[in-house]
Amino acid sequence: MARLIVWICALLLLAALPAVAEPVNYEGLWWAAPVGSETGWRIRLTQRGAKLSAFWTIHSANDSPLWSYSVRATQTAPNTFTGTVYRTRVSGEPGPGRHPVLQLPRQLGIAKFVFVDERKGSLTAQVTDDANFAARGDANTLQLSRLSDSAYP
Repeated sequence: MARLIVWICALLLLAALPAVAEPVNYEGLWWAAPVGSETGWRIRLTQRGAKLSAFWTIHSANDSPLWSYSVRATQTAPNTFTGTVYRTRVSGEPGPGRHPVLQLPRQLGIAKFVFVDERKGSLTAQVTDDANFAARGDANTLQLSRLSDSAYP
């Protein structure tokens, strides 16, 4: 009888414990919110636990990449990741006898991703060392929307 009471108490305690929520995974392709409202850039996110990597490309009218940035961020608060913005460039055009040279990443500023949920968020970037960045020195906030598989063009 004592064992039965112990088992019942243990089950009651387990039932009273809060459920542990699975961490939200923000991995995927993101762009301006609402989806399709702004063309010319997109962000590919990969996530491994509390680490978030972003590859941010800005495109020309014919969808050729003009500039690319990367962000390596760590989780600093719930649904928030902060890290360094880097710019990587390839110099030289590929062609017969010519090979593009990947230049080392250059640190440009900081970025902060804040997610409302797994479909919506924002990116605030403050880039201080890149003449091609629209709001150099000022914080620039972009509203983000996750591109679903069915929304790919």
